Amino acid sequence: VIDQDIDGLLIKTSQGGSISGVVVLEGTREPTIKPNLAGQRIVGLLSGQNNQRLIPAATIDQNGSFRLTGLPAGHLLLNLPLNRDQLRLIRIERDGIVYRDGIDIKEREQITGLRVVVSQANGTIRGVLKLPEGVVLPASSRLLVNVRRIEDPAASNSPVAADARGQFLIENLVEGTYEFNVFVVGVPADQRLTIPRPAQTVVVTNGVIADVTITLQLPKTVPGGP
Repeated sequence: VIDQDIDGLLIKTSQGGSISGVVVLEGTREPTIKPNLAGQRIVGLLSGQNNQRLIPAATIDQNGSFRLTGLPAGHLLLNLPLNRDQLRLIRIERDGIVYRDGIDIKEREQITGLRVVVSQANGTIRGVLKLPEGVVLPASSRLLVNVRRIEDPAASNSPVAADARGQFLIENLVEGTYEFNVFVVGVPADQRLTIPRPAQTVVVTNGVIADVTITLQLPKTVPGGP
C-alpha cells in the first residue's frame, strides 16, 4: 500500500493439523513440582521446506493435557521454556513408540494420544580426571567429558571441558545413574588418543552435587609428551 486503497484481496486459508496429549512428570520426589506443572507452557518448533517457524505455545491444563493447533505439515520439536522448577522434556511417546527427535505431521493431520515425559533437571556432577602415573598429554590438548544416563541411553548431554587440573562440572542433570566418556581434543591427528570408557558410574539426585574421581587408562607413553 502506497497512496491508494486496495480492494478485492482474496485470502485463502485451510484447516491446519493439530497435536494433543498429556504431559507426565517422571523421576522427582519433590511434592510441589506436580502442581506447578499446570499452567506451564509447551512450545513447538516446526521444520518444513527449508524453513523453521515457532508455533504459538499451549498451556498445560490441571490434568496435564495440552493441544497445539493450526499446524502446517512438517517435523515438530516440542520443548518447555525456561522455568523455575528446571523441568526438561525427556521424550515423547505414542502407542508405545518413543520419538526422541520430534514427530512428523502430515497436512491437516490430527495427532492425539501423545505422552510428553518431563523431569526435573537440577542434579550436578563434580569430578576430577586423573592420568596414570607418569603420563602427560600434549600441552595443546584438552579433555572433554560426556555423560549418558543409563536409564535413557539414547540421550546424552553436551560435552564439558575439564580444566588444567582435570576438574569438571556438569549441571542441570535429570536424576539417574550416569556413565562417562572422555575425549582428547586439540592435538594433531597422528597424536590423537582413544581413551577407553571409564568404568565408574555415578548416581545423580536432584538438588545434590555428586562427586566422582575418574582415573583414565592410557598408554604409558603418549606421542608429543615429554
